[in-house]
Amino acid sequence: MEVGPEGSLLTYTVVRYANELQPIKAPFAYGIIQLDGASTGLLHVLGNVDLKAIRSGMRLAPVFKEERSGTILDISYFRPVKTT
Repeated sequence: MEVGPEGSLLTYTVVRYANELQPIKAPFAYGIIQLDGASTGLLHVLGNVDLKAIRSGMRLAPVFKEERSGTILDISYFRPVKTT
């Protein structure tokens, strides 16, 4: 099934503590994003987002790494889509 690339934020959590296993420095947010056309969501990091402005339903788009290996980690993070 073809999906995305944009999607909607279903739910999220803000991480406020430091841990060596985290992908980026706290504070940051994880979200479950349902890509357009998908029936389920995927968990990923949210970036370039005001942590106080995150809300369920907001539109998000992926930001890809320059070098890709064909895994979900090719997406660095999801960022808010600017609406006009």
